Amino acid sequence: MINRQDFNDFYSEMEPEKVVMTINDYLAAYDEYIVEIRRNVEKKDFERLKYYSHKLAGVIGFFWDPDSHGAAQRFEQMATDKTEAGLNERYEDLVKKSLLLNKELLEIKKEYLS
Repeated sequence: MINRQDFNDFYSEMEPEKVVMTINDYLAAYDEYIVEIRRNVEKKDFERLKYYSHKLAGVIGFFWDPDSHGAAQRFEQMATDKTEAGLNERYEDLVKKSLLLNKELLEIKKEYLS
C-alpha cells in the first residue's frame, strides 16, 4: 500500500501532468519487467533476473509502497544469491503486491486528472 503522505510530499512540487506521466511510464514498463522476470525465473537466468528485478524495485521505490518495493528487493536478493528454492512463490508474491500498487496508481492518476 502506498504511503500517501510520503507520496504527496515527494510529488508536491511537481506539476500534476508530470506525476501522471511518471505513473504512465511505470505502468507501460511494468508488463515488460514482469514478463522478463517470469521468463528468467523459468530459465533460472539469475543475472537477467537480478537485472529486471532491480529495475522494477528502482521504479517502484518512487511510489512509496513498502510492500511491493520490499517484494521486489527480496526477489532481487534471491537472484543475487542464486536461490532457487521458493523462487516461484516469491515471484507470485511480487506479482500480487505489484498489481495492488498498479491499482492504487490508477486511482491516484484519476485524482490528478480530475
